[in-house]
Amino acid sequence: MRCLYIFILSSFLSCGPGIGDMDQDLGKGYTFLSEGSNRFITTDFIFKDGIYPNVLNYTFDENYILVMQKATKESVEPYLIDQLRVKYGYILYSDELLPTSANSFLNSKVWKDSLWNRNISNEILRGSYIRNYRALQKAARIVLSEDEFFKKMFSREINFYIIDKNSEKVYGPFSEKDFYAQLNAMEVSPDLKFQ
Repeated sequence: MRCLYIFILSSFLSCGPGIGDMDQDLGKGYTFLSEGSNRFITTDFIFKDGIYPNVLNYTFDENYILVMQKATKESVEPYLIDQLRVKYGYILYSDELLPTSANSFLNSKVWKDSLWNRNISNEILRGSYIRNYRALQKAARIVLSEDEFFKKMFSREINFYIIDKNSEKVYGPFSEKDFYAQLNAMEVSPDLKFQ
């Protein structure tokens, strides 16, 4: 019995931050987070886009963040569910005027598709609580399979992104060739390179 108690206690205590967990401030409200095997870029506001897991590499300066990602549906799904929960919850229940940064989401298929909107809205309660996690998960899986952004993300093994920190715009996902063409078009400093 004592061995079982020690095993349960040690398991419970090991559920906190792991040795590999870390974060790095990338400036202007962007943060790289590593939580176990999930590595992603998050933001300081719900309508400011980050980068879904799994980030393989990144570099940044005062204006841009360059990101290399290897996304899988299994790694992206829980983050999409959380994004849907928070963004829908804010839009459906906030008494505040929507910020202009919400326009990108409001113009996306995830919001404009009436079937998706109804299915997701039905599962979000006041305070961004979820009525039925499995129903929201099912809706998220449809989004992952049918939304053009995610189809593009999952169409290749490695994706590249450029985050313009000044405009708060995310460019990508790109193939490597298109990524470097976009860097040239945006006149991003050639000194900003992956390590």
